[in-house]
Amino acid sequence: MMEGVGCSLGLRARVNVKTMEGVKVPVSCSSSYALSIGVAKVIGADHVTSNGILHYVDRVLIPPKG
Repeated sequence: MMEGVGCSLGLRARVNVKTMEGVKVPVSCSSSYALSIGVAKVIGADHVTSNGILHYVDRVLIPPKG
C-alpha cells in the first residue's frame, strides 16, 4: 500500500514510491509504457475503489527484513 499515489500516469513520472511501512520501492516504465513497481509488473491499473485507486501487480511485494 502506498499513501497518496494516484493513477498510473502519475506513477510513470516517479523514480521511487514510498510504501505505508516507509520502504522506498523503485518504479520503472519501459519504452512500450509497461509499468513496474519493484520486481512486479503492473497488469491492471487505475481501478477506482471507495477508498483509493487499485493497481494489480503480478506478484506479492515483500518488504525487506529490517
